[in-house]
Amino acid sequence: MKDRVSRAARRAFRGRSFSLRVSFLVVAGTILSLAAFLWVRRLLLDTREVEFARQAERRCQALEREIRIALEAIRSLGHFYSASREVTREEFTRFARPVLTADPAITELSWLPRVPARDRARYEASVRREEGGGVPIAEVGPGGRRVAAGPRPEYFPVHYEVRGSTAPPHLGLDLGANEAARLAMERARRTGLPTGASRCPCTGGSPRGCTFLVFLPVYRGAGSSYSLRGKADELAGFVLGHLRVDLIRRRAFHLLGSNGPSLRLLDVTGEPAVMLAAADSASGPGVGRYDREMTVAGRRWRAVFTAPLTPRPPWQPWAAMGGGLLLTGLGVVLLLNQRRVARAVVRSAELHRSLVQNATYGIYRSDLAGRFLEVNPALARILGYDSVEELRGRELEKDIYVRPQDRRKILGGLGGTEEVRGLEVDWRRKDGRPTRVRLSGRVMRKPDGTIEGFEMIVEDVAERARLEEQLRRAQKLEAIGRLAGGVAHDFNNLLTIVLGQCDVLLRRFAGDPLLREKVEEIRKASARAASLTRQLLAFSRRQVLKPEVIDLNTVLRETGRLLRPLIGEDVELVEDLAPDLWPIRADAGQIAQVVMNVAVNARDAMPSGGRLLFRTSNVEREVEGGWGTGSPGSRKLVRLEISDEGEGMDAETLRRAFDPFFTTKDRARGTGLGLATVYGIVTQSGGEVRLDSAPGRGTTVDILFPRAEERPPDPAPAGAESARGPRGSGTILLVEDEEGVRALAEEILTAAGYRVFVAAAGREALEVCAGHGGTIDLLLTDVVMPGLSGRELARRIRAAHPGVRLLYISGYTDAELHRHGVLEGGFSLLEKPFTPEELERRVREILEEG
Repeated sequence: MKDRVSRAARRAFRGRSFSLRVSFLVVAGTILSLAAFLWVRRLLLDTREVEFARQAERRCQALEREIRIALEAIRSLGHFYSASREVTREEFTRFARPVLTADPAITELSWLPRVPARDRARYEASVRREEGGGVPIAEVGPGGRRVAAGPRPEYFPVHYEVRGSTAPPHLGLDLGANEAARLAMERARRTGLPTGASRCPCTGGSPRGCTFLVFLPVYRGAGSSYSLRGKADELAGFVLGHLRVDLIRRRAFHLLGSNGPSLRLLDVTGEPAVMLAAADSASGPGVGRYDREMTVAGRRWRAVFTAPLTPRPPWQPWAAMGGGLLLTGLGVVLLLNQRRVARAVVRSAELHRSLVQNATYGIYRSDLAGRFLEVNPALARILGYDSVEELRGRELEKDIYVRPQDRRKILGGLGGTEEVRGLEVDWRRKDGRPTRVRLSGRVMRKPDGTIEGFEMIVEDVAERARLEEQLRRAQKLEAIGRLAGGVAHDFNNLLTIVLGQCDVLLRRFAGDPLLREKVEEIRKASARAASLTRQLLAFSRRQVLKPEVIDLNTVLRETGRLLRPLIGEDVELVEDLAPDLWPIRADAGQIAQVVMNVAVNARDAMPSGGRLLFRTSNVEREVEGGWGTGSPGSRKLVRLEISDEGEGMDAETLRRAFDPFFTTKDRARGTGLGLATVYGIVTQSGGEVRLDSAPGRGTTVDILFPRAEERPPDPAPAGAESARGPRGSGTILLVEDEEGVRALAEEILTAAGYRVFVAAAGREALEVCAGHGGTIDLLLTDVVMPGLSGRELARRIRAAHPGVRLLYISGYTDAELHRHGVLEGGFSLLEKPFTPEELERRVREILEEG
């Protein structure tokens, strides 16, 4: 019995367990079905809201498009007036009638000329002559009757009008008497844009048939009314257009269908708002609302769309609930999938954003008008802005491009291409300094194929451009240096002959003043040619320098005495020289040439006179971050500042000041080698030079030389030169391949008392030396000769005659002399062109040294 009860209890328990499982399944199914019902309902509502917002936005865009079309029609009439000096009624009607026919939303077009009070009588008389009757300027008086317009500074009567209705005409009515119209005309006159009146008179007080007045200013004498915006005295009048808002709305919504949301259109520029158009609208729960503001002819319009959002057909939520667990499971799967997709999209967007934000290149997106829409931090850093927000919204042509025409040239060169690759342009940083960038990107197009904007990658190539510019400048200097060095040898040979023969003639014809004057002129011209050759070699750093330890103050004092008659009495020369100035190692003659070139430029920059200052000082600078090169630490330098109070230089002239042959003077006054020569001499002497100048602020040339550790030698005692004998003695072997120079040197040395043997080449000189049999006191030889160089000739002759003295003569540059090893051996060199006195002096010095 007990077992039977136990088995029944177990069976009951199992039945109860089954019921519980069934109940659980039913409850779970019901809950899931209800959840599916609510989810589907919510989904339908969301979809309906999105669709409603899309339809409302499309209607807003269509409405704006139709309004723009109507305004363009009014603008066309404005262009017709601005392009014509006189427009008759027949011309106005012939132009305006097709506009009304093509656009029924424009119910009337009128011309309102500007009539100053002083011209009122003349205007009314001209109207009477044209119309054949009296149409005086009038206004609306009490009771709505037209009365003569009262005194005002200016009137705007309806002169011509073309109407699409049978309402009475408004000819002669002065709209300036109406406050709303007057305010609209004043705003249009100030901005040069079409402007609507603040109130819209409505037929019968209903929004249906509402007329919206638009005033367009016209400026005579200009191709476009917009170019004379704000010039009240050039205002010719206004084109007035009457727009039927309900017709514009009907035409805008024609292609979109009549089943869209309801619209209420209001003018909210002032208070209270004015109803422009209205339709039956839904209200209550489950009704969606979409508000959108737009600007129409200077007025703020608000479009309010409403539509019921209840899901339809209504059986869909019930069908979802009846689906039970299947729909619930499907919904869960869809939700999970949607969440996965959303997370993937978010992750992709984060990766894309990280890629753009952390890129080392600048990236931006701009619209067709040239405004930045999106920029990354790298672009802000390239242009020197503190944040992307500060850069976003700026205009490329106005704020970024150094030359706005560069962007217009890019747009014009797109043609059918879609990409821009490696285009280099100059942009302007925030602080105003230009920088060089390279642009690459593509065109963004709208669905209809028109260009929407650009996506660009910006690479900062300013440093590379600077290095390329330095390379080009170096190549330019090298090329001109080669040219200068190439012509220097032959040119110096010719100048040596000319200068030497001039000195010979001057000695010979000392008693003939007329002939002596002619020879002096030839010698001056030759000296100028020699100076020009030295300048060419100096700026290309190819001249042979004779560095020695000198006192810069002494050079400045001696040069200053020569400068005073050169710069003129109206230029005050001021010297501020440091008494304890350190010595420098340089060629004193070349330093004097530097000072002379700078002083001549300063004189030309002060045509009315001024102050020219020479200042010297000792400075110590750190190598890093300062001027000079070498090992880290302090460096002792001697500074020379030459300042003037002249006209100064602009940034472009300052940038090219050291360029060879660049000059702002006319050809008769300058060669463009002055500052180029200064740069060449200073840098070849181990120094550095820079300019500081601005228009109206004068110019300062700042030169730094390294300090020399030795002290300058004491000056030679007076009379030392005169103590030497006037004539020489000894045997000289002269070797020169240029016949004219050889003959001149032989004549000069023979006349000075020396015994001279001559040879035209190295091997001939060896034969002369071997056949002489006696001693040779001095070998005077050219450096570069065919067959056997001067260096090799000297080595062979010294082997046979160990005591022979050596003096090289050459017209080549220092590079050629270095190649032949002349400047490295410590030998004496006489540069061409030389004068007879220089040749005699150098020969005597070398022979007396032995």
